[in-house]
Amino acid sequence: MYGLKPVSFKKSRCAVQTRVPRTKSLTAKRKGQLLLLACLILFTEMGVAIYVHLQPGAPASVLPLGIKPPVIPMVVILLGLLTASIVWKELRGENASDIPTQPSHSFSGDR
Repeated sequence: MYGLKPVSFKKSRCAVQTRVPRTKSLTAKRKGQLLLLACLILFTEMGVAIYVHLQPGAPASVLPLGIKPPVIPMVVILLGLLTASIVWKELRGENASDIPTQPSHSFSGDR
C-alpha cells in the first residue's frame, strides 16, 4: 500500500519502512555554484535590511533587538562574504587545474 510495508519492532524502532528514491548527488562544482547563488540572495536581503535600518522614519521598536544601527545585517554580510570568498577560491582552483600547462624548460646553461 503506497510503497509502505510493515516491519517487525525487533528489526527496527520504526513501525513502517518507506522507500526513499535515489537521487543523483551534486558535484562539488555544482554545490559551490549553488552556495554562491545563496550568498548572492543573502547579500540582497541584507542590503534591504540595512536600508530599512537606516530609514529615519522606521522606529527601533519594529527592528530586531530594538536597535537602530544595522549590526545584525552587517555581521551576516561579513559572514556571507567570508563564505563566498572561500567557495570562489575553491571554484577558481578547480578551474585552474583543468587548464593544461606546458612543460617547464630548464635554462641552466647546460646544453
